Amino acid sequence: MGLDVGGVRLTQLWGVWFCKSSMKSPTSFFKKRVGDYELCEVLGEGTFATVRRATHVKTGLEFAVKCLDKSEIERQRMGKQLKREIAVLRAIKHERVVQFHEVLASKTKIYLVLEVCCLCRVWSICMPPYLMNSCTTLTSCSL
Repeated sequence: MGLDVGGVRLTQLWGVWFCKSSMKSPTSFFKKRVGDYELCEVLGEGTFATVRRATHVKTGLEFAVKCLDKSEIERQRMGKQLKREIAVLRAIKHERVVQFHEVLASKTKIYLVLEVCCLCRVWSICMPPYLMNSCTTLTSCSL
């Protein structure tokens, strides 16, 4: 079961839409520049944020950028929680925690630049080994 959006194949897992890591970048109408990053396809959406794949223009490295709407954060009074999330991400350096890189802001949005990890890496950390052995699609990752 999947969905094709602008040349990007999305797969739904537990109610969340993910792009297949083996797909090429979508057409240019998805792309937007934020600082030194070019935002590409949507990797996932939540209640307060959208996570997009991004490429650092100078180095070509890929990142995940969490895009938060400032007005929604103010409306929900989530400012303290966001500051705490940023502080915790900055402080923690662990192989099982997504690496934090930087914060960017515009007039309307806040962007958290994070390490991008493919679904198979997440599953390999979270799933018990006996389940991983039976899932051949999760053991091969194109990133």
